[in-house]
Formats: sequence, structure tokens, C-alpha cells
Amino acid sequence: MPRQLTPGEEIQGYIIVEHITQGSSAHIYRATGPDRRSIFLKQYTEPTPKGTDWYAGYVLHMDEMYRRILAGRARHYCVSRVAAFEARVGGLAYYQAFEFVERGMSLEAQILEDEAASASGKRVDEWWRRRLAWARVLTAGIAALHEAEIVHCDLKLENVYLRADPHSKTGYQLKLIDMDRSLLVGRIAPWITGPSDTYTGTMPWYSPEHVQGRTPVLASDVFTLGLILYRTLTGRNPYFTSIGKAYADMVRGHIAPTPKFLGPFPDDGHRRELGSFLRRALAPDPKLRPSAQDIHALLLESAGKAERPTPVPPRTGWSGSPPPRLVLEDGRGQCLDFGLTMPLGRRLLESFGPDSRFTDAHQCTIERRSDGWFLVPRSGTTNPTLLNGVQIAEPTQLREGNIVAVGRPSAPKLQLTVRFRAK
Repeated sequence: MPRQLTPGEEIQGYIIVEHITQGSSAHIYRATGPDRRSIFLKQYTEPTPKGTDWYAGYVLHMDEMYRRILAGRARHYCVSRVAAFEARVGGLAYYQAFEFVERGMSLEAQILEDEAASASGKRVDEWWRRRLAWARVLTAGIAALHEAEIVHCDLKLENVYLRADPHSKTGYQLKLIDMDRSLLVGRIAPWITGPSDTYTGTMPWYSPEHVQGRTPVLASDVFTLGLILYRTLTGRNPYFTSIGKAYADMVRGHIAPTPKFLGPFPDDGHRRELGSFLRRALAPDPKLRPSAQDIHALLLESAGKAERPTPVPPRTGWSGSPPPRLVLEDGRGQCLDFGLTMPLGRRLLESFGPDSRFTDAHQCTIERRSDGWFLVPRSGTTNPTLLNGVQIAEPTQLREGNIVAVGRPSAPKLQLTVRFRAK
């Protein structure tokens, strides 16, 4: 079993600042990285490399999830994963490092602060506009996550972080957190190994699929999103209770009333339609629920933005000549830009942090050919070159969103995302 880390200890270049809490499967710390930025570090007590049968599957599951996030719009709404590695402190453990969301508050804290301000006489129209903005950015985030075919599975007010952003169209930046047990559509979660295993969720935000012991789907997130929007825009979760049977009965009975919103809409038709959408989101049958994108589009229309945004799928290739430039970027925004064939090695990759030490002086080559960009591995390196978690032995064409790394497939190091630029 890994030992709890103490302030001042260093692990893989991260210095522990404080132990924040111990969750059901991980110790959670605030740390600083090599660039002195704050990092949210998780030290997992489950799964562990030596003690959990499904550990290797879990590592691949997390790698694929963050590959999907980075490849699409979801990267704007989920906390960025900075690193994932194994290290021994007392016992061998799996670690993940994430960006630390500073100067922000959970949606729960935002709502409670607004309610206190309202009670003290603050103007209602101010916080109502703010709540509509939160609803728009939240539905945009869930729609983007679903485009990547990821089910969050444990949505709740505490797992939605917001911070003011004057450069955002809504005025707020959203970060979805706590995705350790999120699901990939069409895949069995590695931790589900028998009939007694369950999916992560929190009452009173469970979907009917959680209640029935079935696999949560995208529409399960929509159900919980509906409850969160009820709480945000009407002031209450219609199924709020701490009693499991009572909650299950309310969910099955679809007893949620038509929403009575706390503030006005420019158009009464939009108010009625949004109320209908939110009640449909709580339908016991997942096939009857609207999509997160549908709810988001309606919220945009109610704000006077009539256009319905078209989801943009991640690029998987190109026609004609390959893009003139290839970019490798990490989860912190650090990047390398290539216009010509270039060998990759430790010296060039040092800008990405301490994981560069796992590479050789000449690890591989980024090669530009007439038919595209290729990753060319070099034989005999200390650690093999990986593409999307798989060791490669021959030149392999690169696509938008691919993940280049080194090391073992179960514990890849220096994970860099492929991007293309026109110039």
C-alpha cells in the first residue's frame, strides 16, 4: 500500500504542498510542478499496479479518455491531465497530475453564495443573468464531452467548477472534474468485473440507470444535467432526498413538476420550451430525453443567439497535400512546432518537463512526406516509442489528436498530442 506523502516531499519532479483529502480510491494533494505552477495530484490506493487485476485496463482506459478529450472540444471544458506515472513511496502506486483550478468555485458554492446575496437584497436580475450564463456554459461542456463519446457518470454540483472569464462568450469558464470512473461509450469499464460491481454516482443526482444497476449512457448524464439545471434555474432539485427508496420511487414516477424559473425570459415561448426540455430530461426512459446539445441550443436561442451551433468533429486526416506544420503539445499548453522532418530526443523535449528523461538522445523522428506526417521509431532505444498507447516498430502515419509517448503501454511517459496547422 502506498504511503501518504508529506509536504515538502518530491515525486517525479512534483513537490507536495499539502494533503487536501483522502477519497475512496486516492489521496489528493496540492503540489507544484517543475515550472512552479500548482498541480492537483492524485495518488491512487485503488487500482494499484501489483494488487488490482484490472489495473492495466484502467491505465489504458484513462489514456484513451484523455486522448478523446484532447482531440475535440471537450478539452476546453475538462481539467487538463498534465501527467500519469507510477512511483514507489511505501508501495508502488499510480499517479495522475491535473491542472489546479484556481480562482474558481464549484457550482454548488456559486449557487449558495448567490442565494445569500439575494437574501441580503442584491438585485435579482443580476444573479438571474449569471445563472443563465452558468446553464449555457454547463450544457456546452456536457455536449462537448458527449461528442467525445464519454459519459461523466458522476455529475453533481460539486464536480462542476466555474471561474469568471471576461474573454468567454458566457463570461465564465467551466471545468468538469472527478472523472476517475467516467465511461467510454461502447466499452466495458475495466473495474466492472462481476455482477456485484457498480458504477460511480451520487444521490440525489443518480440517473434511472444508476438506480436500476444498469450501465450509464450519455442520456444518463442528461438526466443528471436536468436535475442540476432545475437546481440552478428554479432553486431546487425536485428529487432531493437522502432516502434511497424514496429517490428511486420519485425517479420511476417522473413526478418532477414543470419548472417555475426564478427569473424572466425575453420570450415566453422559450420559457415554456425550456421547461418542457428539462422535464423531458428527467424521463425514466433514456430514449425520451433530449440531448445536451439540444438543451444548449435552446438556451442560446433564449439569450438572443438564434443560430444552433454545429458540432465540429475532430479531424482524422486531410485531402491533398499534408498540412505544412505539425505541432506536439502537452496538457499545459507547452508545444513544439515542426515544418520539416525533425529527429526527436531528450534535448529537444526538455521543454515538456521531467518526463523527457525517459527519452534517448535520438528517440524517434517526425517525418514529413508527400502523403502526410509520419512517426518513425528508432530501434534499440531505452524506452519504446508509443502511438496511442501502442508500441510501434515501423513508420506510422500521424492523425489529428494522436498521442505520442514513450515507455510501457500500461505507464506511458511524456504524452504529447498531435495537432496540425495550416501555417
